[in-house]
Amino acid sequence: MISHLSPNANPNNPRNPAKPPHKTAGHRLFRRLLQVVAGLVAVIAVVVGVGAVVISQMDWNQYKPQLTALASEKLGRPLTIEGDLRLRFWPILGISVDKIGLANAKGGVAPQLLTIERVTAEADLAMLLRRQINVTSLRIDQPKIYLEQLPNGQGNWNLPLFAATKPADKAATKTEGIAPKEGVEAKGAEQVGKEAPASLENSQFDISKVVVHDAAITYQAAGQKMAVDGMDVEVQSHSMVGLAEGDDRGTTVALTAAALNVQLDGVSAEPIQLTRLKAQADLSDGRVLLNPLQADFLGGQLTGKADVSLGGPNPSDMVLQLQGVTVDKLAQLFKKPAQPAAAVSGGEIQATLQLSIPSYGLQDADWTNRMAAMLKLNIDQLQLPNKAQKLPLTNVKADLEYRNQILKAKQLVVEALGGTIDLSGSSHRLQTNANDSVIKLKIDDLLLDQIKSAFAPDMPLAGGKVSLTMDGKARGQSVEAVETSLTAKAGVDIRDTSYQGYDGAKLIASLNSIKSPADVLPLLSGNGLKGGQTKIAKVSGDFDIANGVARTANSFADAPDVGQAKVAGRIAFIAETMDMTATVTLAKPIDLPSFEVMARGPLASPALSFKADRVLAFYAQKLGGEALKALSKNPQGTLKDLGTKLMDGSSEKTDALKKLFH
Repeated sequence: MISHLSPNANPNNPRNPAKPPHKTAGHRLFRRLLQVVAGLVAVIAVVVGVGAVVISQMDWNQYKPQLTALASEKLGRPLTIEGDLRLRFWPILGISVDKIGLANAKGGVAPQLLTIERVTAEADLAMLLRRQINVTSLRIDQPKIYLEQLPNGQGNWNLPLFAATKPADKAATKTEGIAPKEGVEAKGAEQVGKEAPASLENSQFDISKVVVHDAAITYQAAGQKMAVDGMDVEVQSHSMVGLAEGDDRGTTVALTAAALNVQLDGVSAEPIQLTRLKAQADLSDGRVLLNPLQADFLGGQLTGKADVSLGGPNPSDMVLQLQGVTVDKLAQLFKKPAQPAAAVSGGEIQATLQLSIPSYGLQDADWTNRMAAMLKLNIDQLQLPNKAQKLPLTNVKADLEYRNQILKAKQLVVEALGGTIDLSGSSHRLQTNANDSVIKLKIDDLLLDQIKSAFAPDMPLAGGKVSLTMDGKARGQSVEAVETSLTAKAGVDIRDTSYQGYDGAKLIASLNSIKSPADVLPLLSGNGLKGGQTKIAKVSGDFDIANGVARTANSFADAPDVGQAKVAGRIAFIAETMDMTATVTLAKPIDLPSFEVMARGPLASPALSFKADRVLAFYAQKLGGEALKALSKNPQGTLKDLGTKLMDGSSEKTDALKKLFH
């Protein structure tokens, strides 16, 4: 082997290394080629960079007329661009357009269907080089959308660009001789399945992400209006074009809004308003799954979830929970325009609401007739206004069902006035022309003193407890109308109360010591017996109610110190008057015949009158017998005493005796 080392070279001596071998011509050519390629790349980069800068600086507004004309043709509506049109190629491909407007459909109320302050789009340049437009991000700032139902029943948002068409004939030709897939109906040589918009079929255009900032949307149809303000939306999908064609797999939507106002005729007096709205949605198979759904509502919080159908016969289901909602604001929201003030006030509501609404319910003016809802309700410290003072209610518990505009109370129990009020089994038909109600009322052990304080301060009864049952029907939108139309059967039971201002025990003692029949009438009418009270063990009776009047023929009162009374007559709710007659049988040891007491006039202070002929006759007979005995023993003294009484014309007793004996 021949060594190429220098004769003086020492391979083990670093100070005298061996010289490298000479490069071949191939090595030098490859190196020169790399330098040329690097130079070309640098030149191309500079050219592209300069070109991108130059293109970005170009005035693209000169192409707005062509662009708006093309867009107007595709959309079928005039589209305008009042702002600037900008295009950039570096560092990423992007385009922005300011102040866009799209005209409304003919017959629409608003002049424009859509206005946008700015649209910014960014695209994948590599995909663009392959003739595929893949918009990685689309941002829409301050869009204002006005959706409305036109007089012809169509929506103003129906645009030709997104109109669905029937499958082309060639599509049917391709399926000839092929067995239909499962779930697809075969008709002759055609295969009928899901229809997709032909205008977007086989499109090379797609969007991955859409961001909407500070949007405002208004929707209006017959009797319905919805407005959303300050809305931010972010939509991510594997294919927005697929989403438009019904392929919503893997699509998520995040939404926040400053306010949502919904106005429905015949439902609420004011728009139903939610603030600080937040929702997360997942789209799949034509349904929108909202979870969570959060908002501030009527002074409290609204949380829940929803399963909303975007088409087909499937209903939209929703479960909502309310916490801390104020009764005052809720009453103001649902009060009738003719009502001067809220029907209820005070307290907070805790509720769970389950809704089931037909698909496209908000586009159907009759959707309230087909809506189904279940409501579980718990209200604390609710107050109802009345003529005397506010009536406090506690622990209002309800399990309600709403269907076809009928509200049924499966359970409705209220704790009030020391007892319970049970309206379970009642129902109410909600209509604008006539509100029909079925009333099943059961009241247990309400404190009579609290009833008196709330409704009738001048009522002569005090103490005790009241129970009541009622089964009836009524019609009307106001309390007066309901009272007038009420037809019902009712039963009342009052225990352990007392009648104020009349001393029944003193009455019995006085009747036991009657000296003259003339003493009877002043005694029964209350003269000399004012003050004190009469204990009543029980008052009970059955009533027939019709046209605002309650009638009874078999009511009874039991006063241990006085006796028993059978009551018959009527009470008019509207006029607040009574016309009652009580047949009184006094207690032992007095063996008096019964007498009648008539009460007529205002409920709080009726005028009393007496029919006591049999009582007077009883005492006359009794005293007459005693007079005969006295006459037989002392004829002269007895006649002299009787003559003196008869001649005393100034005495009420003498008048009564003259009337009795004549």
